[in-house]
Amino acid sequence: MTGWCPIHDRVFEAKDGLCPKCGTALVADEERDDRPEFVITTDADVEEQPKAEAPAWDRKRSTLIGISAAVVVAFVAGLAFPDSRSNEPATIAARDVVADLNVGVVRRQFDIRLRLESFSQRGRSVIARISVEEGSNVALGELNGVVVTFTLAGGGELPVQVAPRTTISGFIVEGTLLNRGDIAVIGMRIDELQFGSGVGTDAPIDISGAWPATARNQPRTVRTDVSIHPGDGRAIRVNGIVGWTDRLELGVSITGARPGYRYGTRWELVSGAIHEGIPNDSGAISERERSATVRFEDLPRRIDGRWSVRVAVDRILAEGPWDWSLV
Repeated sequence: MTGWCPIHDRVFEAKDGLCPKCGTALVADEERDDRPEFVITTDADVEEQPKAEAPAWDRKRSTLIGISAAVVVAFVAGLAFPDSRSNEPATIAARDVVADLNVGVVRRQFDIRLRLESFSQRGRSVIARISVEEGSNVALGELNGVVVTFTLAGGGELPVQVAPRTTISGFIVEGTLLNRGDIAVIGMRIDELQFGSGVGTDAPIDISGAWPATARNQPRTVRTDVSIHPGDGRAIRVNGIVGWTDRLELGVSITGARPGYRYGTRWELVSGAIHEGIPNDSGAISERERSATVRFEDLPRRIDGRWSVRVAVDRILAEGPWDWSLV
C-alpha cells in the first residue's frame, strides 16, 4: 500500500502498511493534510539500472568545465584570502636609531683626562657630552675643533671634524653627522683636540753679522742667545744665525713642548723701524724635536741691523686617541 508517515512527513510504499523508517502505521492518502508530497522508495522496491556511459565529447567537456571552474574558484579565493607575503613591501622602511647612554668613563692620553659623560643618538644626529678632568691643563676657551671617529654597527668608521660647544667643565659635540638614521653608533673616539691660541711674542736679534752673505755663497755664522716665550708653555732659544746669499737660517732649541702636542707656529723677521714682516716660507717646524732650523727665504738685500724674531702660535693640536665603547 501507499501511505503517509506522520513522523517523517513523507509518503512511502510498504507491503505491511508500516513506515519503513520508524515503523509507524502509514495513513491513507485520503487522510493526509495539504502537505508537500515526496515519494521515496526503498532499495528493496527499486531494481538497480545500469548507468549509461556519457559520450566521449561530453566527458571531455565536463573535464574542461571542471578545470575551468577550479581555476575560477582559486582566483576568487586568492582575491578573498590574499597571501600575506604579497602585502609585504619590497624594502622594509628603516627606523631611526634612538639611544640614550650614561657612560661616565674616563680615558687618559698623556696628561689629558677626558670623561665621556653621556651619548645620545636620534637617527642621523648625535650629541656627546665630555668633561675635562681637573689637572689636565686644557685651555677650554681656546678649543675650536675636535676630530671624532665614530664606530658604526656592521663595521666601518666615520671620522668627522666638528666645532665643539664649550662648557664650564668640558665641551659638547653635536650635530647631524651621519648619512643614514638607521645606523647605530657603537663606539666613539676623539683623535684630536684643536686649540687656536693666536698668542705670540717677539725678541730683538742682531743679524748684521750674518747678512748679507758673501757673493761666493759662503755662509756667515753668528752665535747668539735670544729667548722667546710664545705664551703656550714653551721656551724657544735662538742659538745661532747662518746667512746665505738667498736665505737666512736660525738654529733654535725648544723646551716645554708637551708630549702628544703639535704646534702650528708662525715665524717672522720684523723691522722695528718700518714694521716690515718677512714670514717664514718653509712652514711650521716639528715641535717634537728639541732643536730645529727656521729658514727665511727671498730676503731683501739690505736688512742689516737689529731686527726682531716674532713667534706666534696659530694652532695647537693635542693628539689622542681617547676611545669609548658604547655597547
